[in-house]
Order: sequence, then structure tokens, then C-alpha cells
Amino acid sequence: MFAGGRGRWGSAALALGLLAVWACAGPRTAGVTPPAAEKKEMKDEVALPLAPQHRERFLPVGLVVTGSPGLAAPAWVKRSLARATGIDNPGSGEAARGVLGTAAGGYPPGYAAAAIVMGYLCYLPVGATVGYFNGKAAEKNWQPCVEGLRQELQQMAPGDELRRELKDTLSKYCLVAPVLLAGETPGPDLRRLGIKSLLTVELQRVDLREAVPRGTFFVEMGLRAVVKEVAQGNSLIYQKDLVYANLRPLEKPAGAPVFASSAARGMEAYCGEEGRDVFRQEVATGIRFLVEKLLLDLGLWNDAAVKQRLLSYRP
Repeated sequence: MFAGGRGRWGSAALALGLLAVWACAGPRTAGVTPPAAEKKEMKDEVALPLAPQHRERFLPVGLVVTGSPGLAAPAWVKRSLARATGIDNPGSGEAARGVLGTAAGGYPPGYAAAAIVMGYLCYLPVGATVGYFNGKAAEKNWQPCVEGLRQELQQMAPGDELRRELKDTLSKYCLVAPVLLAGETPGPDLRRLGIKSLLTVELQRVDLREAVPRGTFFVEMGLRAVVKEVAQGNSLIYQKDLVYANLRPLEKPAGAPVFASSAARGMEAYCGEEGRDVFRQEVATGIRFLVEKLLLDLGLWNDAAVKQRLLSYRP
């Protein structure tokens, strides 16, 4: 009998192990935090901010802005599955916790663990089914709203908006207007234009992400900035990912945060004409703070009002 019991618990453990492997190896969607091994933060290549006497080394600057991403909506089905089953963290699902608590009740400690495993495995197909259909229902319910936001983003052309914000801010605070370039330009051509450094900024994503408490959503934006020194053969002197996000995201975003928080709202706040206005203003705000963070990093921002706001900023 003992051997038979050991076989049953061994099968349960094997099934749980396979479940864990499946959960870890499952497809990752945009906006989901990657494994630690893939999440290396890029090292800054220059001491920041630059001292004022060194700024002339980088000015005038050539400016290349790329990227016009579409809106990435929440993964409704994955979100609902996680809530129902705790698939990313078995036992953490809202519905699963009740089942596991019932399964463990009344058992001695050693048997309680086995009861929890068996309870979870028995519940999992039911939870996954309920989670899947709830997720599909949410996806269908919010699809018109998301499509409206995608149309709004396309009309905004956030890449063009980012280029204008960078050009205007650099012209105002650096006293030397940047030279706008269409793309990568050979070093000799850059030197002929009098350009000392090349700033390349790529707008990589605009996402609608979930915050804490659950059921609230915020606009997340990420960009990558690279600065190369033309006189030194386009040598890399700065490279960084920057992100505009909420202070309490359900999943931590990659990148260095800006000195502001993207507001979290119920999904209904983004729907209709008023919701599109809210979304448009949030994207414009994100662009402004991303540019501010970048120029502060580079020591090219010298605005007393901004400095005062940063001194009082409390994340």
C-alpha cells in the first residue's frame, strides 16, 4: 500500500513539475517582464550629468528619431488565466486560493502539502476553462475601446511628436538647434555639417498596462537613446532605455523611470471621445517627461522650474 501511495504522490509531483515547466516555457507577450537572464540593464557609457564645461564637446548635435509603434493592449486571456489559476505562480490565483485552502483543511502538515498539490491539479482544468472564457469576454468587451485608442495613436504619430519635442527643447536650452537627420549618416558627412555628436532616439513601445490595484490601467511608453561622438569615429558614449510608467505596475517595466508617474484608471476611462482625449494627453505627457529625463541625463537641461519640481518629487 505504501508503494502504491508513493506512486500516486510521485505521479502528482511529476504532473506538477510538468505544469511548472509549461508555465515557465509558455509564450511571453509584449509588456511581460522577461526572465532575469534576459533582463540585463544596459550600462551607461558616460558619467552623468555632464558638467557644463564639457557640453561644448557634444554640441551641435545631430538628431535622428525613429519608431512609431502601435498600441499594445492588455493580454486579456493571459490576464484572466493568471487570476483564475495562478499559472505564473501556482496558488496565487484568486479562485485557486479558495480551492487550496479547502483541500488543506483538516490534514496533518505532511498530508496537507500533498492535499494542496492534488487539489490544485484537480482544480486547474476548471480554473483554466473559466479563466479562458472570462478573458475572451473581456477581450470582446473592450475591443472597440482599444481600436479607438489605436486610431488615436496613429493620428497622433508619436514618433513625429517626439521629434518636435526634442528639437524644440534642445533649441531652447542648448542655444544651438539640433541638425535633424533622416537616418544614419556617414561620419565625414556629419563632420562636414559641423556636427560633434549624434543622438539617436527610438520610440519602442506604447502599451496599455495593468496597475495595482488590479483592474486599473495606465499608458506605458519606452524609448532607447544612443549618443555617439563623431570626432572619435562615432564612438558610443551613452546608451539607455527610458520608461514612462505607473509607480505601482502589476509587472515591473524594463528601463530607467522618468520623474513622473503615468496615471492608472479604470478601462472605461479610455473609451469614447473623452477617453481618447485622456489617452492623447497621457501620450503627450509621456513624451514630454521622457525628453526631460534624457536631457537631464545628458546634462543639457538647465531650467530652474524643472529643477525645483525634481527636488520636490517623491515617487
